Amino acid sequence: MSTRDAADFLHRAAQFDSKDLRAKIGGLLLLPENASRVARLEFAVHLAASLPPTQTTSTISANDLRQLLNNSIIGHSYMVANEDPVAGMFTEALSFTGGSYVVFPGIVTDAAFITRHLLRALVDPHQAYPDGDFPRHAHDLSLAVLALSNAIAERLGMQRGIAPVERPNDPSIEVPDDPKLSRYAKHSHSRSLSWTRYLVPLAARVPSRH
Repeated sequence: MSTRDAADFLHRAAQFDSKDLRAKIGGLLLLPENASRVARLEFAVHLAASLPPTQTTSTISANDLRQLLNNSIIGHSYMVANEDPVAGMFTEALSFTGGSYVVFPGIVTDAAFITRHLLRALVDPHQAYPDGDFPRHAHDLSLAVLALSNAIAERLGMQRGIAPVERPNDPSIEVPDDPKLSRYAKHSHSRSLSWTRYLVPLAARVPSRH
């Protein structure tokens, strides 16, 4: 990988509204077909985030995004060679205060299992912490993240237990048609979600740990 390759990507990406571009790349992370493309998509988001603010309001189309990601540094063979198949499920259920939440474990092996046990230790009333406020803050932050994850899954009609879609003979990044791309992009960032809709009901019935 060279700086020239990255510069070419940035030059092409600069033609489009950077906020829209980041949201649409982020939306691709919510597709089971891209489960093993996380590293490349996150790299693309980082590159897009480095673009300076512009006055352009031109939003990128599905076809242009497909070309940008698959015919650039992001789709290069040396990037593809560093990817591994996903070991677990694309979505899983994780129980915590207030119920069960749909989560996206990503490419980390046993991420949901590890998180489940960390959260269990977090709410253990017999566990002492040097900072007395830490359990409450950590509890509330964890609850917010889980509620947000569950809200995204709910909006997209995703349930727990969705398997990743492996395409061993096709290393390309999946980019759906424009309507679906826009819908997934809308739910890839928290501004599209009403935090009060999901968090206020939880706060009303579930007291924070003190």
